[in-house]
Amino acid sequence: MLLPTSMNKQKFLINLEGNKVRSKALTALYTKLDLGIIKCHLELGTGTDVWEWIE
Repeated sequence: MLLPTSMNKQKFLINLEGNKVRSKALTALYTKLDLGIIKCHLELGTGTDVWEWIE
């Protein structure tokens, strides 16, 4: 229950531009960890590894 995503306090931005994903972690305690989980879930859910991550 300490992670922000478990409390619906996501402090990151994600924009999809074709196969490019622009991500930005805002200021919070576990934001970069949450962003890594989101990246993993996106790649696992789509079944592809064609995403180009831009930070």
